[in-house]
Amino acid sequence: PEVVYQSWRGATNGVNNAIAWDIPVPDGSYIVRLHFADPSLSAANQRLFDVRLQGALAEANVDVAGQSGGIRKALVKQYVVNAAGSSGIDLELVNKTTNAAFINGIEILRANPNGVAAPTVDLAVSTDSGATWSPIASGLAV
Repeated sequence: PEVVYQSWRGATNGVNNAIAWDIPVPDGSYIVRLHFADPSLSAANQRLFDVRLQGALAEANVDVAGQSGGIRKALVKQYVVNAAGSSGIDLELVNKTTNAAFINGIEILRANPNGVAAPTVDLAVSTDSGATWSPIASGLAV
């Protein structure tokens, strides 16, 4: 939604300063989407920062203005993250230039938590309040 891009949080200006979050989630595989729209810089390479997830470099030198095409233009970055040992998700944005790293939104999606890649179902009908069932179809895609 547009409202996500109307506010932001950022690190303190200065190389190697960072902003970080410890996001409590159950152990499992997740898709982390980071939403950006540079609030003040329009030229490429003026604001660069690294994205670190679970203590490891996920992407180096993110350049929101350069990659999105300018000031206040949305950019979404997506990463697969595994949470283990009840530690949740550790996210850190680290300044590579004096202009501070920032973020507009964080979206966390559980990656297929209880199922298979292409689930199917069998369909049956009961005409006697569940006493007996008659198959109608099998292997239907969900």
